[in-house]
Amino acid sequence: MSAPAGPAPADTSDTALYQLKRFSEAADKIRSNATTAAKTLGGLGTAGIAAVGVAKFSDVFPLPGGGDSRAVLLGIAVIVGFALMLGAVLLLTGRIWYVSEPVFTTSDIGTMVRLGSVTEGERPLVDAVYKETVDLNFTPTEPVRSLKAYEAKAIDLEREAAGKPVAERPELLAQATAIRNDIRATQARAATLVIRKRAAAIGTVARLSAPVILFATGLAMANLSADGLDAWRATDKKVATVKACADAVEALTKNKISMDELPPGCGKPAPSAAQTADILTGLMTRYTTQCVNATAGTQDCVAVLDAIGKAAANATP
Repeated sequence: MSAPAGPAPADTSDTALYQLKRFSEAADKIRSNATTAAKTLGGLGTAGIAAVGVAKFSDVFPLPGGGDSRAVLLGIAVIVGFALMLGAVLLLTGRIWYVSEPVFTTSDIGTMVRLGSVTEGERPLVDAVYKETVDLNFTPTEPVRSLKAYEAKAIDLEREAAGKPVAERPELLAQATAIRNDIRATQARAATLVIRKRAAAIGTVARLSAPVILFATGLAMANLSADGLDAWRATDKKVATVKACADAVEALTKNKISMDELPPGCGKPAPSAAQTADILTGLMTRYTTQCVNATAGTQDCVAVLDAIGKAAANATP
C-alpha cells in the first residue's frame, strides 16, 4: 500500500516522517468514520426497535386466553423476537466499533498478537509490511533480518554515540533517528492496513450473515407470535359476543328484554309463529289494497293473496 495522496516532502530524508504522518491521518479518518457509523447505527437501531416494541406490546398485552400456557409462550416469543433484533443491531454495532479501536504496534509481531492488538489472521498482513522494510535495509555487511533487529541497530547507534565525543555524536544520532522514523512509518502503515482490512470485512457475507439472520429470525418470531395472539384475542372476542347474544336471545324469548335491547353485533332471531302470522296478515292486507286499486293483473293478485292466506293459516299457532 502506498502512502495516501498528498504533497511530497521537499527533502527525501523526511520521507519516513511524511509517510508516518499520512498513514496516521488515514488510520485516524477510518477510525473516526467507524465511530460515527457505530454511534448512528446503535442509536437509531435501538430507538427504532424500542418504538416498534412499545407499540407492539401495547397491542399484545394483556395476553388473551385467561392465562393459558400457550398464550404465555406466544407472549414470551414476542419478547424474545425483539431481543434477537436488538442483539443483531448491537452485534453489528460492536463489529463496526471494533474498527475504531486503535492498533498498538511494536517491532515484534508476536508481542502484538499476545497483547491482542492484532489477531492471528491479521498477522501475515503486518508481517508482510515489516518484511518489506527489512528487505529494503538488508546489506551483506550489516544484515537486518527483522524489524526488531532493525530497531536494535538504532539502539546500538545511540549507545555508540553516547560513548563518543560530543562533536562526533550528531552523525550517529541522526542515523539512529532515521532508523526509528523508518520503523515508526512502517508500523503506521501496518496499522492502517489492519484497520482498512477490518473496515472492509464488515461488508462481507461472512460478517453480515450472523446479524442479518439474527434480525430476520427475531422479526419473524415477533410478528408471527403477535399475529397469533391477535387471532386468539379476536376468537375470544367472537366467542364472548356469541355467548352474550345467546343469553340475550334466551332472555328475549322469555320476554325479559325487548328486541331493541339486544347487544350490538347480535342478529335478530327468527320470528315466532305468531309473529310470522302477523307479518303475513299485514302483507295480505297491503296487497289486498293494491289489488283492489289495480286496473290489470287481477288474476295475479288473486293468486298472490291466496298464497299469502295459506301461509298465514299454516303459521297461526
